[in-house]
Amino acid sequence: MKKILALLFRRKENADDLSGFPNWRIGLASAAAWSWGVSLIVGVDLMRSCGLLPFLVWSAGNILAIPIFGVVRRYLPISKFWSSFSLLILIFLMMDCFGIIINMKALLTGFGFGDTKGLPIPAFMGMGRDLAIYITVGYALFIFWYTTKGGLKLLMFSDLGSYLFQIATALFIAAYGFSVTEKAFDPSWLLPKGVEWVKYSFFWISSGVLATGHQWQKFSAIEEKRIFSASLWGGLFFALYMPLVFLCGLYFTEGQVTNIAFLILMFALATSTIDSAVAAMNYDFKRFNLANKLVGPAFALLTILSWNFLAADSTVTNLWKYMAQIRTPIIYGLILISVIITLIKIKPKKLPWLLFMNNVEGNKP
Repeated sequence: MKKILALLFRRKENADDLSGFPNWRIGLASAAAWSWGVSLIVGVDLMRSCGLLPFLVWSAGNILAIPIFGVVRRYLPISKFWSSFSLLILIFLMMDCFGIIINMKALLTGFGFGDTKGLPIPAFMGMGRDLAIYITVGYALFIFWYTTKGGLKLLMFSDLGSYLFQIATALFIAAYGFSVTEKAFDPSWLLPKGVEWVKYSFFWISSGVLATGHQWQKFSAIEEKRIFSASLWGGLFFALYMPLVFLCGLYFTEGQVTNIAFLILMFALATSTIDSAVAAMNYDFKRFNLANKLVGPAFALLTILSWNFLAADSTVTNLWKYMAQIRTPIIYGLILISVIITLIKIKPKKLPWLLFMNNVEGNKP
């Protein structure tokens, strides 16, 4: 029995060491984890309900979010200490919890029981909601198991597979819709009905990667000098995905074939974020100087088991907006403070007093 348990749960000491992976693989893993299950649903809804301009601004923010991380880390060196800032650590935890909750809810949407924002997604194969919830929880527990055992190294391979499925299924949905529909373009999408939203959307989106614990964890697992290059790769890989969201919005069509492809896409999108969020729980709690390796997995497991209760009265889109509105002023406030600190050359040893940080020296990424 001990051998079986060891085989199932024991992990290697260097399971989180990503130094052997090239920059493009780090960037791809970052892009895969950044393409949450909500991305397709919100993207299509924005295009159809708010217009083309808000969608383009939202897309630009999404594409630039990962490179912005690299730019901040390269040109504001003091930013490497952000992960010791107590308030930002709480944001890390919030984002990783939301990463699990929102993507489980998105997976439920794939079965036809979530917030589809008007997309024609009926119950999958006549499945009941309770069964869909059980499958969603069971799959999340499977993700929890392989992530806890395999660490970031295993996620590099699961993220690669997830990304390839994301691209392939999104392209299939668009191509299939194009082949069976006669009219896709709606001139009303060009009207300025969503311009008010544009004022905030770029900042809401572009702050996301800097506020996410699992993104910090991945980039902290490589040398500092590699982060900028890896972040540019991440932006490139995400830029390949965004036009497919646009095409899905144009050509999303009703039918069983689309339903199956949409469910596969939700699985691919949800997997790469849930596993990253689960892996990051230890990283987040370590920022609080909690060295116990069981705290993070226990918190992730609790989040998985209680997700339906925590998100019972909220839509995927509303959860996303709530999350974005909290993190944005904190991230851009930190950028402003870091610019000032860089310009007037305040020494790092004074940061704990200035920014209510934990022990900077003992909490480097």
